[in-house]
Amino acid sequence: MDDLGISKRDLVELLPDVVDSELQDYFAAISWSTICEPGDGFAGLLVSTLGALGALETELQGFSSAKVKGLVLQTGIDANEVDSFGAFEKAHLIARERWRPRLYLKLVREAIYGIRKVHGSIITSTSSGWPEQLNDLGFHAPMALWIRGSLVSLEALQKSIAIVGSRGATSYGEQSTDAMVSALVPKGVSVVSGGAYGIDAVAHKSTLALQG
Repeated sequence: MDDLGISKRDLVELLPDVVDSELQDYFAAISWSTICEPGDGFAGLLVSTLGALGALETELQGFSSAKVKGLVLQTGIDANEVDSFGAFEKAHLIARERWRPRLYLKLVREAIYGIRKVHGSIITSTSSGWPEQLNDLGFHAPMALWIRGSLVSLEALQKSIAIVGSRGATSYGEQSTDAMVSALVPKGVSVVSGGAYGIDAVAHKSTLALQG
């Protein structure tokens, strides 16, 4: 645990509901979710090949870009995928600049305490209830989902549709969104949107009005 910057005792206290054998990987996935922006494909490349824990250790121990690339290639991934973000070494250095401001485990602890304070929860790709459709995003899939509300609701996403659009929506756009939602919700389709103004807001309001 020393290479994660947290003791086993602190980790158990921080994540009391996680079984011992999954603690390190779970904590590492949450760390990546805190360190990088959603959809960070380069972080996804490292986590997909080295695992959340292995990828985090390469950063905390300051492995050279050449060494990290070697470890990634050893997993058997196609060399073209390794360089899919441009020359690996350059892409890695740029990514590290993005991650550096958040590469503090204090921030991870604060994020976990924050979600617990509002009685929320966190799931990762190895958790039960993880929406399998997210795996279609490949390297750009989220590292974790931070959830408020019932985890059971995620099961409804097996039959879902995303409705998103302009924040500066026209009246026609709002009417069209409401019409789509009104046709889909009665058929048991869950609506996924971004919670922004405009089309996203109408999608949510119309869905909730129909008890979707």
